[in-house]
Amino acid sequence: GQARIYLDPDARISYPHLEAGQSAQVVGVVSQYRQDDGATDQGYRLMPRYSFDLIVEQPSSLVVWPPVLPETGQR
Repeated sequence: GQARIYLDPDARISYPHLEAGQSAQVVGVVSQYRQDDGATDQGYRLMPRYSFDLIVEQPSSLVVWPPVLPETGQR
């Protein structure tokens, strides 16, 4: 399902091309985050520990429509 991912600056994980809603596979620590007003009911986030804990799925840049089947030599 969906979860908020937080890249802690202390973990030194740099992914400058992440966008909201982008799919990723993440292993990490779950924490509860809060807004400046101190309310703890703001939700949970997943914090990867190392760069290999975060695998970002890149969107496909090649879309062929309509789909084309390969030539097989048979008709």
